[in-house]
Amino acid sequence: MTDVDMIRDHLRKEKLLPDSCLTAYIGGSFARGWHNEASDADVYVVSEEAWAGPTAVPLAVGLEPGHVLSEQTHVGALRCDVEYWTSAQVDQLFAKMSWEALRSGAAASTRLSVDESFFLERVGHAVALDGAEWLAERQAALRASAYVPGLVIKAFNMTDGYAEDAAGQLGNGDTVSAVLSARLAFNHAVEGLLAHRGEYGNSPKWRARRFQAADPPELSFEEYWALETMRSFDADHPEQWIVEVITVSRRLQSLVPIG
Repeated sequence: MTDVDMIRDHLRKEKLLPDSCLTAYIGGSFARGWHNEASDADVYVVSEEAWAGPTAVPLAVGLEPGHVLSEQTHVGALRCDVEYWTSAQVDQLFAKMSWEALRSGAAASTRLSVDESFFLERVGHAVALDGAEWLAERQAALRASAYVPGLVIKAFNMTDGYAEDAAGQLGNGDTVSAVLSARLAFNHAVEGLLAHRGEYGNSPKWRARRFQAADPPELSFEEYWALETMRSFDADHPEQWIVEVITVSRRLQSLVPIG
């Protein structure tokens, strides 16, 4: 029996799936095959009616109602964090991803709570436990939405800000600050590139794995990893590295279409 089967059977046995369940799925590193022995499984349940478990913990979201509920359970040694969303909340969340909202300047990706952001990130690469058809429809809707373009715009706006900071700090002789600003500019530029290639995420710890999965033609993994790990950085002469990082960040911006 696979881990997916074990989790599904456990949820049913412990009555952690409501009668009006539309879908249940695993997201995060577990769904991507990147988990390890210390990893938890992030499980999402969407139903027509709100969950009413007596041990549930509320998590704040910018929706109506203004919280989703979370339960913790164990399948053997594996901890499962289960979030319960109503279909109405999911509808509201997807409405924030509309093209109209993006074009109006109300960039949806900048107005999301932490748990809303994780929901959208994880639904994209989810593995269904139940309700696979519902999940597939939502994944298609997410791909057709303004979510990814919003992420790209946000990432490249941050790239602009930090690249300008780095250039100004370097010109003023503040190289230590310029190094940090250049790193931030590069990180955001890479996130914009990865979002464009369908590999968006909220956790920097998985950036290299997401880069490998995306395999973007705009930048090789070897080039990315050399800059990410500051391989060519010379602490006595940091100017060349700072200029290189700003240049690469700007180049990535120029290569990625927006909208």
